[in-house]
Amino acid sequence: MNFFSSQKGKDILLLFAWSLFLLLCMHSIQAYFLADKPPFWDSLAYQNDALAIFRRWLDGDWRSALKEIDDSMVPGHVVSLASSYLLFGMQPNAPYMISALFGFGCLSVVYLLSVELGASRKAAFWGAVIWSILPNFLYQNFLQTRNDFQLAFFIGLSWLFFLQAVRREENRKAFWAGISVGIGTLFKASAPGYVVFAVLPFLLFPIKYLPVDFRSRGRLILSFVAGAVLASGWHYLPHLQETLRYYVTWGKDATAWKASQYHLQMSWHDYLFYPKNIVYSHWGVLPALCLALVLFVLLLRKFALRRRTEIWGQNEGNAFLALTFCAVIIPLIFISWRESYSSLGDVPVLVLLTAGVIALISRHSGGFVVHRYLLVPLVLLGLSISLPNIPIAESQFIAKDLGKFNGEISDFRKEYGLQDTQMVQVFSHPIYNVNFYQWAALAGHKDRNSIPMDVRNISNIMFPEDANLIASKLSQFPMVIISDFPGTAIGGETFHALNRLHDEINKALEKSGQFIKLRKISLEDGKFPVYLALNKNYVKFNPVQVTADQWTEWGADVDYFSFEPSRLVWRGITARPVSEFRLVDKKDSGSTIILRLKQVSSEGIGEYLSDVVPGSEVLRTYEMLPNINTPAESASAQDSRKLAFYRVETKVITDDSEQ
Repeated sequence: MNFFSSQKGKDILLLFAWSLFLLLCMHSIQAYFLADKPPFWDSLAYQNDALAIFRRWLDGDWRSALKEIDDSMVPGHVVSLASSYLLFGMQPNAPYMISALFGFGCLSVVYLLSVELGASRKAAFWGAVIWSILPNFLYQNFLQTRNDFQLAFFIGLSWLFFLQAVRREENRKAFWAGISVGIGTLFKASAPGYVVFAVLPFLLFPIKYLPVDFRSRGRLILSFVAGAVLASGWHYLPHLQETLRYYVTWGKDATAWKASQYHLQMSWHDYLFYPKNIVYSHWGVLPALCLALVLFVLLLRKFALRRRTEIWGQNEGNAFLALTFCAVIIPLIFISWRESYSSLGDVPVLVLLTAGVIALISRHSGGFVVHRYLLVPLVLLGLSISLPNIPIAESQFIAKDLGKFNGEISDFRKEYGLQDTQMVQVFSHPIYNVNFYQWAALAGHKDRNSIPMDVRNISNIMFPEDANLIASKLSQFPMVIISDFPGTAIGGETFHALNRLHDEINKALEKSGQFIKLRKISLEDGKFPVYLALNKNYVKFNPVQVTADQWTEWGADVDYFSFEPSRLVWRGITARPVSEFRLVDKKDSGSTIILRLKQVSSEGIGEYLSDVVPGSEVLRTYEMLPNINTPAESASAQDSRKLAFYRVETKVITDDSEQ
């Protein structure tokens, strides 16, 4: 029978229609609160990666697109966001469609898993609908493009398949459960930390309550592991060391960061972080109190009716319910023990928790019936209350000088020929930041060769939290954005290391003298001045125009910049013998650099060297010309191009010891 012609299928279609209704509502909320505002924090970073991949693919540079995917720690997530631009157009709302789709997926899995755990179809449906109107669910699934609920979807789907596999002792189903969680790992690499401690209780669960022998359990788990490794091993096994280092860094070196962000007390009270986070953030205090009241009434009812049966009886359904709650509680205990605290760290098990609660209420509320004619208006009333209470953190930020900030950076980078070189800002703010500059440029269809490359694993720079060490790591960047004050002066994050250690980092940078401030931008009515600074070791010397077949022609522009006096090295294969050539300043024809042949390698590559060229604080553009007595000639009778050098390589020598 066709699934969608069954009652379950019809309920899933109703959930899809309900999700579309929520999407329309949230589109209005987004337009009202977030109009003309960029995505924030992780959503911004993920969208940048997705835009870069999508644009490289459209430009036909599929090798670079594949490399971007391979370099990402969350390849599944960035590919799903990139696909949104293909499906819904290259416009700001596109990635939110994919996020909403996974929100619908979470509702569907909650419904199906609740039924699998013994809930009635009606209870499962309305439980999923009620969950969907909670403010934090609406915010995370319709106004964010993070990967936490995506992982929750795949873990929930995996658990559904796994329970079905256990019920039927079907290894193939367990394999598909592993495939599901493997795909989820491609969306968020922390998935194994949740899944391992979810499956482990199944192996140890007393056979008295779950009549599956240990040999069968072993086969099911092996099938599960095989599916997971097959789905995600191709990416994470080659990058295992890098991935582990990332999580170890956040777990070991970010203690002060997390303590400041989540107001941790560094005592046993912190182990209550996730229970409190579920109540206060994901459910809300009032819904949590209502849920507690319902469970309390059901418990009293059992005693009143003298039906004091054990909650975990000796039947398979109760065992599955117990396993599901173990799959929620044990991972949270583990990550709390590892001090891996995050406001969204409990999201991956929310689908399991929600389905388990719905099943628990449904199984122990026999005789209670709430008619849909009462439920529909109650749900709509709840939605009308939730919408104005959505915790939209972005709404509190106003960046009136954002266009000025981005425009000045763009002009500065063009002026100094920075092209796609990396840059960072030495303060933190949700809107005035490098990531948003990249996003605006990518979404605005600017030449991607002029957009700064993403800084991978920024945590390697910020941790350990030592101001002198951070300042020394910044010396690898050709450009930084420095501010007089920490980002908190205009509403930036108080917990961010670059804000907490701002003064110390600035002092270390000034002491090193590594960066030279060249331009000042006054933001927020002068309350927040920032400076665009170049690394004193930044040099640039390269031809601007190169043909598709890697030739540089006579008359091509050549950019040169160096703060220090330097000598220029030019290497390339010549079309005709060249003993020397000239670089003539396009703004001052009297300023000329002569490069003379120093040697020719066995491969025919000529190396040319200039005399010492004075340093400068401006980028100079030169025209490459042959010797005055040597006219530029066409390559051949068939090729009229005035070819000069093939596959040019350049170098700037600022230290005589390098010669």
